[in-house]
Amino acid sequence: MVDAEDGEAVAGGDQGLGRQKQQKQSEQQKSTGAEHDEQVVSFREIGVCESVFANKRGVPRQGNLAPDTLGRVVLHKHVGDAALEGLDAFSHVWIVFVFSRNTNKSKVAAWVRGDAQVILPSKIRPPLLQGKSTGMLSTRTPHRPNPIGLTLATVRSVDLSRRHVIVGGIDLCHLTPVLDLKPFVPGDVPLETPRFASWVLAEQNLAWTVEFTTKADQDMDELVQAGVTRFYRTVAELKRAVEQVVRLDVRAVHQGRQGISKEPCSQPTSVSQQCVVDGIQFLFSVADSARLATVLGARAYDEDLEGLAKGNSLKKAEPQRPGKG
Repeated sequence: MVDAEDGEAVAGGDQGLGRQKQQKQSEQQKSTGAEHDEQVVSFREIGVCESVFANKRGVPRQGNLAPDTLGRVVLHKHVGDAALEGLDAFSHVWIVFVFSRNTNKSKVAAWVRGDAQVILPSKIRPPLLQGKSTGMLSTRTPHRPNPIGLTLATVRSVDLSRRHVIVGGIDLCHLTPVLDLKPFVPGDVPLETPRFASWVLAEQNLAWTVEFTTKADQDMDELVQAGVTRFYRTVAELKRAVEQVVRLDVRAVHQGRQGISKEPCSQPTSVSQQCVVDGIQFLFSVADSARLATVLGARAYDEDLEGLAKGNSLKKAEPQRPGKG
């Protein structure tokens, strides 16, 4: 069976030879089947990551693209606090986590149960490829057969008594389940020069210029002074993190986010964009032609109000049913 996007299967050749080949392959599969039986493996999370990102909007595609974003990995009580001893001797840590906010959970669950009717996509279209597709396993997409993520973060501090690790440069939403922590060791550094797909390298050209209005600066100062933030104690720290996030163009593709093109887009300015960083909702506009994002203002983030607004917008979008009579 060939994927439609992979091209057509080529038929031909001697049918007898084809049958012999199929029979041989079947016999080989039978002889090796016992060695390759599928297993359903269960894991229990060791903790959660408390993050500056309340939702998926604004989360960097890779944590090291926004090094001043912060998180706190908190161990559950069933994991002894002594497990963190010695971690502060390392500068970086691998965080193994679960993409808990995926929208295809029921489909993946059916696939795990072995439902033959469920076929997960083998190819996807990453935003950076501008509509082109590539193999799912050649990307870092969250939508995977096993929705496990891996990110490399900096170790800011380790607190044994509070059972947590402060990490920097993260790409995890708030309360993401954590499966494991592994220190970054010399053996993790490739001996040879690593090779990357060209479309991944092109991401280096996507950084935008970010400006803050006077109102945005004033809003941040008031909110930090009021104790709204959990991770940042000064406006300067918060501002650095926000700038690193917004410059990555956090819009979704349907909102106008561009792909890997180096040329500025001639589309008009896009307004009413927003992202949440450390309990503060930032409003900003984007000028595609100048690759400029302007942070217009900020306010305390209220998850309940946002949920209510989404519900109202969905109701407005529902088609009106004709009345009787």
